[in-house]
Amino acid sequence: MSAQYYRNPSVAYGALPRWLARLLEAKDAAALGDPEALRSFVEGLVALEPSESVRSICQLLDFHGRQAGWNHLDRHVRQRFGWHTTAMDEVGGRLSDGTAGPVSWVLAGMHPDGRVRQRAVDIICADPLAMPEPAPGLADGVGATDLLTTRGWVSPWDFLEPDTDTGPLAILMPVIMLRSADWVDEVRDASRAALRTRVLADARYLPTALWCLPLVAGRTRGQHAVATLREALVVAPRQLRDALARAVDPAIGRTASNLCRDTG
Repeated sequence: MSAQYYRNPSVAYGALPRWLARLLEAKDAAALGDPEALRSFVEGLVALEPSESVRSICQLLDFHGRQAGWNHLDRHVRQRFGWHTTAMDEVGGRLSDGTAGPVSWVLAGMHPDGRVRQRAVDIICADPLAMPEPAPGLADGVGATDLLTTRGWVSPWDFLEPDTDTGPLAILMPVIMLRSADWVDEVRDASRAALRTRVLADARYLPTALWCLPLVAGRTRGQHAVATLREALVVAPRQLRDALARAVDPAIGRTASNLCRDTG
């Protein structure tokens, strides 16, 4: 599928295949917390996972500009969706037989049972897609800096290898962020370690991490994520810090500016 289906605002839904238009309409309403739209969105994602590329799934999962969509999805899956439905049974089966992809990892990471969330976090922390070592400069944020400077934002799939769909899977960062404030110690500790490893070792994760920090920044258990990203900005190259603070995406720019101001 073309990336224009997912990100380009000039493409009217009426010009898309009806099934895709329905899914995107459900996603728009899901981002506002509509329970029926959230149910349709989850079912649609689960149905698409086996046939779509990782890049396409990442684009569908991206609540660009609407961080609250992740909180709505997390709350819906945990409290309302029910885990004895065909879609959720399918997610469980994929986790068991090794065919799970980003959709299954995300939804399992929101499961009401802490043991299932722990399993999902363990998979995510193990880098479920083969992640090559960053090319020279990427770990220091050169790639992210270039995109922020020329375009103003970084998408969660920008650093996936185009031919293999492998690489840093930044679309999982909202789940890592949410679970870093989890009420279960084991889930929370593993997620915090995963967050720290990613943002301190590979700057390709930093823009998405900053984008989704507001998901937990106001929570008591979310202060660890705030401190981790503040530390990551302290050690990041000055050019990258400046580019993040000037990002067109206000969720990135505002968060980076506030953290940089706190660190001096």
